Amino acid sequence: MLTGLLIGQTLHTSRAEIYRALIEGTAFGARAIIERITEYGVPVRRVVCSGGIAEKNPLLMQIYADVIGCTMQVAGSSQACALGSAVSAAVLAGPAKGGHPDFKTAQCAMTSLREVQYVPIPENKAVYDELYVLYRQLHDAFGGLNKAADLSGLMKDLIRIREQQSHE
Repeated sequence: MLTGLLIGQTLHTSRAEIYRALIEGTAFGARAIIERITEYGVPVRRVVCSGGIAEKNPLLMQIYADVIGCTMQVAGSSQACALGSAVSAAVLAGPAKGGHPDFKTAQCAMTSLREVQYVPIPENKAVYDELYVLYRQLHDAFGGLNKAADLSGLMKDLIRIREQQSHE
């Protein structure tokens, strides 16, 4: 099982940079999952997130939007799981008992999205697209999917990307 890897640290790497790298790593993992879903014919045009992180961490949400490349929205309810159960119960009860005739009707009546949404920033997405290629090389090499991977140029690619960003 591939669990995680931090690469490119120096003696000057800050806690904030490590925190950001952890966010980026989970975002790259989410992108890999979404890409796998789309490979099987399921289109993903937006992601709706719920819970504390989605509600309280705009940095994470923007990084996810930039890495994944689609709009990230936030559920209107901070208790989305409980609300999903309530939607199911309303459909089960049916209109005769004050509920709804189907899931689409119940969802329209009972759920909402917050006004805030996170749209990919094209310049950030372009950099993350480059980094994602390197992430996949590392993922596949350390995960055993590509045992013959040549990672010899990876650090130079990371340095090049970092230097390009520091000059902009």
